[in-house]
Amino acid sequence: LMFLSGLEIDFDLILQRGNRNERPPWLKGILFFITAMAASGVIAYSLYGAHLVQHPLFLTFILSTTSIGIVTPALKEKGWLLVPYGQEILVYALLADIMTLIFVAAYTTWHTSGNAASVLLVLVLLFIFVAVYRILKAVKGVRMFSVVENATSELGLRGSFALILVFLALAQLLG
Repeated sequence: LMFLSGLEIDFDLILQRGNRNERPPWLKGILFFITAMAASGVIAYSLYGAHLVQHPLFLTFILSTTSIGIVTPALKEKGWLLVPYGQEILVYALLADIMTLIFVAAYTTWHTSGNAASVLLVLVLLFIFVAVYRILKAVKGVRMFSVVENATSELGLRGSFALILVFLALAQLLG
């Protein structure tokens, strides 16, 4: 769901600079995530103090996530995906989801292996994802690919599922 919701996002908005009096969307998304983490941390450590949970940091990560698979259909139903405000909300949800996934993966990797090098493999996968995104964005302008993309074979959707399989294989390979 996260991957398919990513097809709705205007990724140029993430790196866009804000107006003079406004912060850029990526910075507002990170501030949103930090606020959610702080509120989640208060709840998780309160539950830890009441002896209801054993791993408050893990619970903090879990409570701070925002499901982009739920946010995207809600915005689409309201017709907000096509307006800048809706795209900005989508960016906030995406950043919160991705950052939470990275933290949860690092936390579980650290606690299962006790090895910092294993945590770096998560970052390697993220680096590969960014590199593939940049390559696909550069290839998009090539005339041959734009002709094929407009064909009726739904190449974009098939390519998306192929990318999901490639990243699944990479994740399995990296452990």
